[in-house]
Amino acid sequence: MQTLLIIDDEQLVRETVARMVAGDGRRVLLAAGGFEGLKIFEAEHVDVVLCDFHMPEISGPETVAELRRKAPGLKIIAMSGSTEEDTLALAIQCGADATLLKPFRRAQVNELLSKLAPAG
Repeated sequence: MQTLLIIDDEQLVRETVARMVAGDGRRVLLAAGGFEGLKIFEAEHVDVVLCDFHMPEISGPETVAELRRKAPGLKIIAMSGSTEEDTLALAIQCGADATLLKPFRRAQVNELLSKLAPAG
């Protein structure tokens, strides 16, 4: 079973993305910020992280960089509502494998998940 961790400071976004990716043999874990996400990551087996890039407390870039340091092979998707190209480029520089521009559709996120980390 594939385990996804969704890190986003907005509850509605976490829940919406969770509904988009649930099913197809996936288990979904939710974190309300970078610190909580890193804590869950250390306690659980996680295959893919979807991480908001603009969060308070610990930023998306810091969270992505720390996840990459801890697990070089982990698949990480950075999510951002910013239309600035440099935001998504920074996400890749920080260690994200891919990016999603919010709002995105169910088909977009599931296609990306299938490419990055096909379910068992």
